[in-house]
Amino acid sequence: MAAFRTWSIRLLILTVLASIGYGIWWMQSYVSPDAVRTALLSTFSEQFPNAEVHVSSAHIRVFGGISIRDLTLTNRGETEPFFVAPTSIIYHDKEQINRGRLVIRKIDLDAPTFRIERGTDGKWAFEGLLKPGSALSPLPTFVVTKATIVIVDRSPNALPRITLSDASFTIVNDPAPVFLNIKANGVMSVADNPLGKCTLMARINRSTGQSSLRTEVPDLAIGPSLIALLARWVPEAAAYEHAVSGKAAIKAELSAEPNGPLVYDVRLQLKDGRFQDALLPSAIEKIETTIHVKDGVVIVEKATGQLGNATLELSLETKSLSSTPIAPIPPSTPGVLPAQLVSSVRRGAGTPVAMWDRIEDKLVRIEVALRDLVVDDALFERLPSEAGTLRSKFQPTGIVSLGYKFQRLKRNAWQRDFEVRPVKMRLAYEKFRYPLTEVAGLIKKTTTNSGSDETKIDLAGTGSGQRIEVKGTVSGDGPDPFISLKISGNNIPVNEQLFAALPGEKYAKALRKLHASGRGDFVAEVRQLANVNKLENVIRIQVYDGAIDYTLFPYPIEKASGKIAVYVTTTDAERSIQPGGTRTALPDTDHIELREFTGRHAGGNIWLKGDIDPIPGSLDRKLAFSIWGRNCPINDHLRAALTAIKLDNVWRTFSPRGQLTFAVDVDIIDRVAVAGNPTRPPLGSVLPPGVPMSYGR
Repeated sequence: MAAFRTWSIRLLILTVLASIGYGIWWMQSYVSPDAVRTALLSTFSEQFPNAEVHVSSAHIRVFGGISIRDLTLTNRGETEPFFVAPTSIIYHDKEQINRGRLVIRKIDLDAPTFRIERGTDGKWAFEGLLKPGSALSPLPTFVVTKATIVIVDRSPNALPRITLSDASFTIVNDPAPVFLNIKANGVMSVADNPLGKCTLMARINRSTGQSSLRTEVPDLAIGPSLIALLARWVPEAAAYEHAVSGKAAIKAELSAEPNGPLVYDVRLQLKDGRFQDALLPSAIEKIETTIHVKDGVVIVEKATGQLGNATLELSLETKSLSSTPIAPIPPSTPGVLPAQLVSSVRRGAGTPVAMWDRIEDKLVRIEVALRDLVVDDALFERLPSEAGTLRSKFQPTGIVSLGYKFQRLKRNAWQRDFEVRPVKMRLAYEKFRYPLTEVAGLIKKTTTNSGSDETKIDLAGTGSGQRIEVKGTVSGDGPDPFISLKISGNNIPVNEQLFAALPGEKYAKALRKLHASGRGDFVAEVRQLANVNKLENVIRIQVYDGAIDYTLFPYPIEKASGKIAVYVTTTDAERSIQPGGTRTALPDTDHIELREFTGRHAGGNIWLKGDIDPIPGSLDRKLAFSIWGRNCPINDHLRAALTAIKLDNVWRTFSPRGQLTFAVDVDIIDRVAVAGNPTRPPLGSVLPPGVPMSYGR
């Protein structure tokens, strides 16, 4: 029994010693740092046949896994490694290592650096990096912390250098073995300009080479560095390096396949933006918008901002950068207001109109709305000189909303609309200068590729406390467009303000001599044929509840009612009537009519009609009127009227009394003072031959 125990103990000792020996042999063969390093080099070299692999040291950890120091991968023929990992841990399949195979299930990397490069031929450096057929082999899971990823693109139309630092991400081969899924986050910079923190998700088809990527930058600062970066692709942006600022959030989706174009979909949300330009009366602030860029097409979805007290809204869509060229926009006519808002002169890009034409050539559509803009002298001083045309024609002040819309209707068709919507404005149209307040309505100019250019006017305002409307159309460009305007108002006071609105001071002077008062309805029509230097104005006034006391025949009429019509033709004396014609002065055909006038004088009934016409060959004008009276008292007013027409001797001769029924036809010359000749010959002596004069019957 004792002997058996002794041999049992000896056998146990021998077994332990044999196990220790086997373990030492196994560790020497499989677990020693040199053996582990050799196995790793063999495995990595097998997986990356076109890369040189370097491992400083490796050993198996007590609690599982293989610890590695200084792992680098370098493309053959290059000196700079595309992958560097100072420390990493590999988790292997223990069952497989017992069979002499190193099968990696998971890799933890701490502070590695990845360099992903695209060559001039458009191929990424990792294409062909893995051994052929390895795309169908499962890949281990990667867990990475504090990584740096650098993307370098040397292809035509290359992306800028993109760097993701302080990154943490995972790479999972799921579903294995084809798809590789990547999730990452870190701090992104583009061309060494920091953009902020970002997240990234990518999916790679190892079999076909197709890849897709989604990234998000939630807090991007827009300022000089980012604008300088943008100027690499859009040189015009350099002028705005210090003019644009704000905060933005970016979401981007990209996909690519071997030898195929890069497909991308980027959304940028801007908030608290600010834009300053020399032509603006103040900076545009509080800008908020969403910008969508997809495969070369830029879409701005309702950008909003504040220009002083005005609210700005904008939306647009550009043509694709890779699309077939569309028919360009012909040059615009100076004076189109949207073009005036582009400060291209300061940037050396030519005239504002030319700058806007180049912008429209890149657009499919654009809409701009500026609401509640204060129009005053300060605004016009900041606008280009072309805006002076609008200022001189309408003398606008107050609040206005502006709208601009450009759209391509078909392949080679387009339409441009410009709208002005007055809101509580004051203005006076130069062709009929009756001041209006509280003006509202619409002025809309439409231009198309067919050459049509039409402005429609539909305004209503207040003049002397009454509603006045302005309606009509202006078509064509140049100095002589087609014009058809109608200005009308009811129950308007017949006073100096109405007379002063007439085109030409001479007509106002002629009507002032009527000393007319009361109220009336008026219609002013302004007409001009296209390409004809001849503007025809007709002003009709229906007078009621009025009074007339003509200076040259001072016989006061009360409770007067009747019609006044003024016909005025104006031209630009510096130009011919029609293009290419001879510059000649038109004969004076202006004419004033008084028709169907009735009234009362001291209990008697009065009827009146008359005409005021130019005298050929003279600056003077002739008033020819007929007046009838029934049961009118013979009084001092009649005496003064007869004296004014040189019939005072009749009064002295007959000394009439009582009442009178009469009819008088009177021709009166209204002379115009001539400089250097203050005295004129007596009445009638300067009448040209053939002009009759009568004093009554």
